Amino acid sequence: MTSQNQVLELQEALELIFGHLGPSSNMDSANRKKSRQHLLWAAQTCRTWSDPALNILWRELDSLYPLLSLISSLKKVNGTYKVFDGPVSDDDLLQFDSYARRVRYISFQLPVNTNPVASHVYIVLQQLHYSTPLLPGLLNVHFPNVDEEFVDAAGVFLFLETTTVTSIELDNVSTTFEDFTRPFLATSSRRNPHVKRLVLRGQCSAETLRHVSKFQKLQYLDLRPGIYISGDILKELGKLSELAELTLEMTSGKIPALRSHKHRSPKSSILFPKLRGLHIIGSAVFIGRFLAYYFAPNHLRTLKLAFTANPSNSDWVDSWSHCFDLISSVTSLRSLTILESAASHVLSCDLIAPLSQLRDLKYLELSITSLSTTDDEFRNFVRSFPNLEVLFLPNQSRQVSLNFISLQHISGSCLKLEKLRISLGGNLDALPVPYVVVNHKLQELLVGGPQYSWSIGEYVKISRFLDALFPELQVINSSGSSNVKQWKEMENIVRAYQDVRCRARLLYGM
Repeated sequence: MTSQNQVLELQEALELIFGHLGPSSNMDSANRKKSRQHLLWAAQTCRTWSDPALNILWRELDSLYPLLSLISSLKKVNGTYKVFDGPVSDDDLLQFDSYARRVRYISFQLPVNTNPVASHVYIVLQQLHYSTPLLPGLLNVHFPNVDEEFVDAAGVFLFLETTTVTSIELDNVSTTFEDFTRPFLATSSRRNPHVKRLVLRGQCSAETLRHVSKFQKLQYLDLRPGIYISGDILKELGKLSELAELTLEMTSGKIPALRSHKHRSPKSSILFPKLRGLHIIGSAVFIGRFLAYYFAPNHLRTLKLAFTANPSNSDWVDSWSHCFDLISSVTSLRSLTILESAASHVLSCDLIAPLSQLRDLKYLELSITSLSTTDDEFRNFVRSFPNLEVLFLPNQSRQVSLNFISLQHISGSCLKLEKLRISLGGNLDALPVPYVVVNHKLQELLVGGPQYSWSIGEYVKISRFLDALFPELQVINSSGSSNVKQWKEMENIVRAYQDVRCRARLLYGM
């Protein structure tokens, strides 16, 4: 038997191959249908391919309806499964089990224009299985819309008998469906002890949130409840000893009055002991209070803060400064992202200066409205980050304060940088042409700024400058909608310099 034939009969290898044929989350309905058709053809090709192809074909289900359609005695009335026309045959049950054991992900959502399945249908199926779960291999459960109109509530509790479930997602939670959400979380936390990933987004009550901390094995939590999360609930979440990734959203609800502190509470050291990644969406006031009171930065590697509008009676400069002071003490950070929405602020270099204490950062993104700084101030700032591999500065088309000379500061201070986004003014006065920095790693340069209108001589001057600073550049592009053509032409000129240098090295053995 040839090596090729051996591979084509190895079940694990076949499943990996067919996995690339299977539908993915970013596919539209037409491509998903086409993908499933290809898997069906593969399953029908030969007996060897059948099992791994069917595993992928049935791995993800949008509802329970495909499984229910396998039972011939189960009939639809007014478009939904309600009546058993005779007993369930052994053959139907075997066929049902054959496909049900392959299901790893299920979305509990009613098909369009379909009523819920009659609850007694699930009761009958469960009785036929005795103590065996209906979906014995189920790992992931998703509710796209937690609302009475969209959830097949009777079928939901089937998976609670399946102790293999490790991930639960509830999206678009409705407050009008609390009678489902609360008991579902309470029951899941008791019957599914291995849940490691929980996503809860929508409108939730405080009573519902109190059940989240009952999932003791959580490693990943995405909590966006649409209300202010109280300190008591945050403290309970902080006791989840295995939690490594946390997302919190606090964009609505009233924040209780609290005296501002510039330093962390010493009690915070017992909370979130193993957290590696933290993403917070909320006002600078809330973010500052969370970092100060409920967060221990012992081992944090990734921090992402998405700032929303501050309460109208607060000083945004003081709030942001408080946050940056707190962040500066998290010296374990390797990645920091600062985003801004629902507001328009100009940050000074003095305001972000505390971040210069994070000398081990490899990724720094400041996607704020505007950064106001001089080239000299910026030079002092970037000197603090010798290990940066990615630097994203604000994408500005107006009020641009940095000039091309700042690229030289970056080239000399951040030798490991591979990707850069920066906004530059059009001042080319006294622009030097430095020596080639042979070992600089920058591959991609994204530039924002006002509309440029360069002469041929200025194109040559800038391109020589870029090639000397970053000899390995592969991509030069605009970071916005302006100057796209200009930067593409600049990329072509820099490529020409690189080609000439490469030919010279080949010819002269350089």
